[in-house]
Amino acid sequence: MSAPHHGASGPNESAATRITPPAKKLSKISKKLAIKKERLVPMNDLPLDAPPVDCPPVYECYVTMKPLKKHRLTITKRYFGRVTRGLMRLMPEKSAKATNEAIGSEYTIDLTGVAISCDDSKRRLIFKFKKESRDIGPVNKIEYDTFKEMIQKHRNYRQSAYRSKYIFSKN
Repeated sequence: MSAPHHGASGPNESAATRITPPAKKLSKISKKLAIKKERLVPMNDLPLDAPPVDCPPVYECYVTMKPLKKHRLTITKRYFGRVTRGLMRLMPEKSAKATNEAIGSEYTIDLTGVAISCDDSKRRLIFKFKKESRDIGPVNKIEYDTFKEMIQKHRNYRQSAYRSKYIFSKN
């Protein structure tokens, strides 16, 4: 006698006694996609009726930046980041102490012209530009909450400054 094949019903087993799997079982890929959709939270804009915002203090920290692509090989670069008046400057570590920021600056990001999403589980911010997206986060993951809060404050300040400038230029 040979054993029945996997999935085949044996002589003692009837169709009524077989256990049927649940109908809504998700594949592994579907589960990962569902989790990924829940993870990203867009950073809020300043409400239209909000009063003018005072300029927050300058914030500096080391950050990592990599392209947000699904390739296996992605190059993560480390920068010295400085957030001032709603602008984020990313400079290579070697020239971080350069006195002239215009010479040492490699990237300058206007925080109002970029869609920013927060990924709290991985402690990173995703900056969505017109043609690409970048994953930017502090090197020291303990600083993530402060980093996120300061980006939000400087973004709100920049939006407030644009709105007040627009209102004054109209009058």
